[in-house]
Amino acid sequence: MTILKVLSEELSEEAGEPNWFAITDAAERTVFEEKGLYPNVDLYSASFYRYLGVPTDPFTPLVAATPVPRPPAPRTTAPAPRGDTTPSAASGR
Repeated sequence: MTILKVLSEELSEEAGEPNWFAITDAAERTVFEEKGLYPNVDLYSASFYRYLGVPTDPFTPLVAATPVPRPPAPRTTAPAPRGDTTPSAASGR
């Protein structure tokens, strides 16, 4: 289950308005049953935005802007050693 699906379901319960989540969930199940396709991460974004009170006009730009390239994450591991690192080179044989 995606994070947006979980949040959309939680917000639908809190808002007492489960229709948007139910429609999205039914669409996901139908497409999987008929086509064998899984949804992309953006499927539940519309119901999520709806429950947050975002007007419907910016839904498309919000979803389209999601995959904007970002700078790479900082390196968390040491770089690979240079030179011959085979066990025989390390032992001097």
